[in-house]
Amino acid sequence: MLRESGVRLALKEVGLIDVCRRAGFKSAGSGYKIWASQDDFHADLLRHAAEPASEAGVNALSELVDVLGHGSGAFAELVRLAATTQIAQISDRPDYEVYLALWLERHADPEVARLLREADRALLEGFAGVYSAAVAAYDREFVPPFTPDMLAVAISALSEGMTIRLGITPDLVPSPLPWAPDAADSPAEWHLFATSVWALVDMMTRPRTRTGDEAPAEAPAGTGDQNIGPGGGDASGSTAQVNRPE
Repeated sequence: MLRESGVRLALKEVGLIDVCRRAGFKSAGSGYKIWASQDDFHADLLRHAAEPASEAGVNALSELVDVLGHGSGAFAELVRLAATTQIAQISDRPDYEVYLALWLERHADPEVARLLREADRALLEGFAGVYSAAVAAYDREFVPPFTPDMLAVAISALSEGMTIRLGITPDLVPSPLPWAPDAADSPAEWHLFATSVWALVDMMTRPRTRTGDEAPAEAPAGTGDQNIGPGGGDASGSTAQVNRPE
């Protein structure tokens, strides 16, 4: 019974008029200019709850790739900053808990299951595209049989698990650790989630294999050749700024 009357029932208790009042609308009934009925409003509310800001997360990572992939930082630094951004965004979103609660109801409500499935596929497709662009920007390739889609699924599973861990027993998650993927690099502060993501990325990708007279692709400016090495190059610096190797 708890599964059958969980979050879906709670969402129906959210009144459109109450929402309009909290939003500061002059007329409490202004919402009916957007939704014809409470049922229409609740249907949109359910769709919103099933989408944990996937587009915003994908866009943020895409912008980071654009910046780091065309001027500064090494590949390991890109992974570190991207992973740190991702776990911070998902951990700070209160509606993620609603998303997880909906997940528990997927067996009892086919509509909830459908919405979650569609949102999840869109999320993974978006991240797969960003990861593919990042790998290409640093002249790397995926090691068969791995693909951008597989990396997106693996990182998504890691982020969701880490978010739950941070919510239940945050004391078990250490503060950012001074670490570098390559012993020759200066240590930087790595979140435990970021080190886990790096392990996946380092396993699933490699410097791009060349054949014949194919010329090497130009490395992102300011990074030298170290950004495409097995260790990912320089990972020094803080989470607050992009590192620029000397």
